[in-house]
Amino acid sequence: MSLFVRLLDEIDDVTHPVSAVLLKARRLAEELPGRKFKAWVQLEMNGYRGTEAKVPDYRSIDATCIGNFIGAWRVTDFPLPLDQFSRDTQDRLSRHDFLDGVGALEGFLQTGRENLASPLPPELIRYFQTARVPGTPADCVLVEAYKQFPVLAIRGVLYACA
Repeated sequence: MSLFVRLLDEIDDVTHPVSAVLLKARRLAEELPGRKFKAWVQLEMNGYRGTEAKVPDYRSIDATCIGNFIGAWRVTDFPLPLDQFSRDTQDRLSRHDFLDGVGALEGFLQTGRENLASPLPPELIRYFQTARVPGTPADCVLVEAYKQFPVLAIRGVLYACA
């Protein structure tokens, strides 16, 4: 059976880790004349961080912006209101691009957690600290902000790339 046929069989079998399938795809890409497939396999294995390559749509998911506040009382896991920002900024804040390689994404699935988080920029925290943003806890200050997304979304990213 050819490497190509074996690869097709493994792609459909969810018991094979995507990273293992990509290793075989890399070997196949070496034998093919084109460069696009090889470049894509390399990006999926190594990740998109630090490259100029456009992150594929399947690596971008919806995320919820969450904040932790302290002050008169402690408020944790509070959904941040984003309606005071431009539509473009809202879209950027409520999406998360997975830039890591497939192996790292598979590792996230092993954490046993329901949700994962990615820190939001310090400028956003400063904005919430200095402006009285409607819809946030009164007499409290934002001390931490992050994008939260379900771990299961990573499984969707992995299967979309396979």
